[in-house]
Amino acid sequence: MIKILVALLVSAVVCFADNWSSNSEWNAPKDSVQTVPTEKDSSKTSAVKEEPKWGKSGFFLHGGLLDIGLGTKIHLSDQNGVYLTADLRWQGFIYTQYIRIPLLVYMGGNNGHFVIGTTLLNARSEGDATLEVALGFNVDFGRHCGIDILVFSPLDYPIYDPSVILDFRYVF
Repeated sequence: MIKILVALLVSAVVCFADNWSSNSEWNAPKDSVQTVPTEKDSSKTSAVKEEPKWGKSGFFLHGGLLDIGLGTKIHLSDQNGVYLTADLRWQGFIYTQYIRIPLLVYMGGNNGHFVIGTTLLNARSEGDATLEVALGFNVDFGRHCGIDILVFSPLDYPIYDPSVILDFRYVF
């Protein structure tokens, strides 16, 4: 448990350092303009707006009908195509409650992503903790909002029902 808390603390420090650093190449200004030579005459140039780069890391809050949590998001590409999340989530049903720390990889374009991952920690109120895999789909609406549909399915015996989660996420 101490290793997991230290990993989350290191992620938090990296996130804050990246967001507050004015010299970071990942924090490009929103209206950056690049000059590109035109096809007909190489001496003339035209201004082309460059797409702003996404921050290297960030924090997010998420919540759904039966769960809430917070975590960190680390981009593995310049844009929003591939990123990794680690978060702490609480999920409650009528009789069972879960505390999970999933490690999820989001792969796709800037908006739609296929999600795959596993749980680093999965504690149930009934006492039996099992390893789970996660599969799902994500849609990001811009830089700050997104929706996740995830299924956490156990790998160990005794097998219990998979958890289906629909979350709204806000990245800051």
